[in-house]
Amino acid sequence: MIKLPSNYCKFNTVKCKLECKTDSLLILSQELEKCRLERDQYKLMADQLRTRYSALKRRVEGWGPSLMGVYDVDGLKCEREKSLVQLLVELKDQNKFLKYEADDLKQRLEDAHGDMKILREELAKKNADCFQEYLSPNFVPFSEKEALVKQLETQKLKCMQLTQDLEAVLDEKEELVTSRDQYVHKYERLNQQMNYILRGDQQKPVDIDGVLMENK
Repeated sequence: MIKLPSNYCKFNTVKCKLECKTDSLLILSQELEKCRLERDQYKLMADQLRTRYSALKRRVEGWGPSLMGVYDVDGLKCEREKSLVQLLVELKDQNKFLKYEADDLKQRLEDAHGDMKILREELAKKNADCFQEYLSPNFVPFSEKEALVKQLETQKLKCMQLTQDLEAVLDEKEELVTSRDQYVHKYERLNQQMNYILRGDQQKPVDIDGVLMENK
């Protein structure tokens, strides 16, 4: 025979799981907002670089081929490209961690579903012994048990909704990461094209800002 305190204990367990999922969703929402900001920053950088590339291309076309011998700087390293590569590695690691956390949340939700199934089976069995329970000094009205089950089912629905929201957030984050990667690649291609304009076929990095400052 199941006592009401046991049901309350299970209810509190499901409630704690729901609070954990809520906190996780909040953290993921913050990470998603951070990804949006990073995407916008890379998009702005790509737009600025595209504008500078177009202006520089027009200048180079007007200057002629002699420009290649004017700005011959050896040994320069493009720190910005290095920082972009490092950022991509960090973002991939974060994405793996978020996927692991999502799998853990799904497993917890499945455990909650299993707890609900067991509770329903126990309540069904107890309903069969309703008369004996009524005679027992520890009798608890069925209406109270039913109210508790309804509360648990409400918490279950909230857990399911949070899981769906979590999956939507992960999908949107994946799209943002893909979009950001596209802007990063576009930025790198534009930089390579400017290097090609300034140096012809040589594969050496060029200080683009220095070139623009000297030709102001």
